Amino acid sequence: MSKDIVFCADGVWGGPDLDVQHSPVRAGNVYQLFVALRGEVDQHSLLLANEQEKTWRDPDGDVLQVAKYIHGVGDPNNPFANSLDGAFGARFIVPVVRGYTFISRHYQPGDRIWLIGFSRGAYTVRALADMILSRGLLDSARLRFNEHNKPDAWRRAAAVWTQYRAHAAHMDGDLLGQVVSDLPGYFCEPPGPDDMMTNVPIEAVAAFETVGKKGIPAYYQDKRTDVFRFGSSALADRVKYGLQAIAIDEERAEFEPVLWDFRDRIMQVLFAGIHEDIGGGYDDESEESALANTTLRWMRDVLSDLGLPLDLRPIISNGLGPLHCNWFPPTPWQRIAPRRFPAPVHSSLMIHQSVIDRIYGGNALPFQSPMDGVWKLSDYQPASLRKHMTAGGIPKNWSIAY
Repeated sequence: MSKDIVFCADGVWGGPDLDVQHSPVRAGNVYQLFVALRGEVDQHSLLLANEQEKTWRDPDGDVLQVAKYIHGVGDPNNPFANSLDGAFGARFIVPVVRGYTFISRHYQPGDRIWLIGFSRGAYTVRALADMILSRGLLDSARLRFNEHNKPDAWRRAAAVWTQYRAHAAHMDGDLLGQVVSDLPGYFCEPPGPDDMMTNVPIEAVAAFETVGKKGIPAYYQDKRTDVFRFGSSALADRVKYGLQAIAIDEERAEFEPVLWDFRDRIMQVLFAGIHEDIGGGYDDESEESALANTTLRWMRDVLSDLGLPLDLRPIISNGLGPLHCNWFPPTPWQRIAPRRFPAPVHSSLMIHQSVIDRIYGGNALPFQSPMDGVWKLSDYQPASLRKHMTAGGIPKNWSIAY
């Protein structure tokens, strides 16, 4: 019997010096989607920090769905994460490899793979999708993977990661060699072709705000960071669906959006708000989550329509809610400018109905001043859409998402 395999990756880009292993978990949209998945949380994962797993079975005990949530690099006591502690690039590698081993451990031909991420997690799931499409998955049945030999799975997956990066079209072999030389030796032991399952399809990649230069913010200035950047903005045909929620009002230049090239079965939808308004994490009981809940409801409903089993209980959202600003007060060295979006020549790039509602919403809409962070009231005329507006102030020639 085929099943759904869901991997959820979370964690906001916080700066090059952020200790991602110990950054606090916020109940953002990715975590809320994980909670909404069918099934029960596995008991062994209740003792872990920054990660959880859950399983959904039918009355006969057959597995219908497995899911994993990871924030940052996951549990700080994880042996694989600890083995890379202090190594350059660990924050990029660990969640990708851990997602890869989770999926490899459970995958059988015919299963459907769903990848969901926000910010750093959006980078993780897009890189993970690329790795699976490039190299395939480890054959867990042949390699006898189970809960008791995870270190062997991590070792083999790390070697697959090295192969995947070595074959990337844009890769500088010398830079990759510098990175790998600082990593444990198991990054250099390639698995044999008989240990792999190739041509594995992916049902959907769902991202809240993929940002930065080819997926990584520009404030990571070490040249070795190029080893981890995306080589292409195209979504491969073996990914059936691509979904992305994008912020209209984000202005930090380091957080430029990373859009997929246009193709069928991609929906990239613009929403009012900044980076954090799209991915969530504000107090869910307050109005501060109103914009984030709008993106959450859209993503949940689309994933459900595509066949992912989710709890569809009501989500309280409000497209007229508070619009945050996280770059006040302005500093001389921080580049701030409205985002620039391409002309919407294809339905792969859409605008959400809540944006239209906000533009029509009057002059008493709450926003946080970029000068001092004080909450004020004003109408909504987003600078990033100005060149796309009609004389009446409404975006023109855009497909509308609901």
